[in-house]
Order: sequence, then structure tokens, then C-alpha cells
Amino acid sequence: MDVLVTGAKGQLGRDLVVRLEAAGLAVAALGSPELDVTDRGRVSGAVREADPRVVINCAAYTAVDRAESERDRAFEVNATGARNLALAAGEAGAALIHVSTDFVFDGARPEPYTELDPPRPLGVYGASKLAGEREIEKALDEHVIVRASWLYGSGGSGGNFIKTILRLAAERERLRVVYDQTGSPTWTGDLADALVAVTTR
Repeated sequence: MDVLVTGAKGQLGRDLVVRLEAAGLAVAALGSPELDVTDRGRVSGAVREADPRVVINCAAYTAVDRAESERDRAFEVNATGARNLALAAGEAGAALIHVSTDFVFDGARPEPYTELDPPRPLGVYGASKLAGEREIEKALDEHVIVRASWLYGSGGSGGNFIKTILRLAAERERLRVVYDQTGSPTWTGDLADALVAVTTR
């Protein structure tokens, strides 16, 4: 097997699997029903069975606001799950590509962040994703961490900002929307293309 994709039924995962297969790669695609990344034994078994060259982790707890009241669950998926995948990848001799988020930063800079800027998450979601990055860095040398922002795509069962606004616009005459945030929406197709490029380089 060339690639094992976790979170394969989400918006990014679906686009990624299509593009990996179009690139001629053999892909094992596991969504959360097939693989709970918080279960160390199941993760080890799944990676061992697939025997991939690369694991791409698209699995994540992404409910930014709800994470404030579900801290343990956010850290379980985003930190413990990332560690489990890193350890399993190491055992299998595979590299890990991990999708993280711009929420690891505080958003105070007026210009774009780079990978050299120090993280400073302001909420539980960002802190849990940063903890996952740290777990991977400790557990596995062969890894790439890709930070993305405001993902949107047409596939998958999850929501996104664009889907939410379209739904609310159809339901209401007036919308109340945050106006103090700056973001760079990322189409999952573009991110999937970038992940394929990293995988095949």
C-alpha cells in the first residue's frame, strides 16, 4: 500500500483520496467509523495491516466553539490521536503527513504567518491541535505538518463556514456574522493537490 488516509470521509479526506488514486497511488481510506484514532491498539493494527509508505492524517476534532466545553474530547482526538498515528507510523517504517490548523496562532499579526512564527493558540481547539503537532515531533522523525485554514469543500458530512452561511441565508432574512476575524479560506481540492505533491516528492 502506498498511502493510508485517516479521516477519509470528511471534506478534505474525500478530495484527497480521489486525487491520490488519480495519481496512481494505492490508497487505504479509513473514516472515523472504521478507525478511531484515539484507540492506540486499533491504530497500530490498521497501520500494520495497510503497511503504507505514507500515512496522511485528516482525522480531527474540528468543532472550534464546542471544543471550549469538550476539552477532553478535543485533546483526545487532536493530540492523543496524532500521537497514536505517529507511533504506529514509526513502527511500520512509514512517514506521517499531518493536517493542522492556523488556530495554533493568536491571529494578532497583520501579515500572514510562517512556519517560523511562534504558536500561541487562544482557544481549546488551537491548543489541542498544537499539542498534536508536539506529540508528532516527539514520536516520529519522518513527518510533515501542514497548517491550513478555514477549509471548505463540497464533499463529506461535516460543515464549513460557506455551507453554514448558505444554509442560514436560505432560512433567515438577516444574518449575524462575526466581523472581527481575518482568514484565508482554503478549498479542500487545492489542499488535497498540495498533499499529493508532498506525498509523491
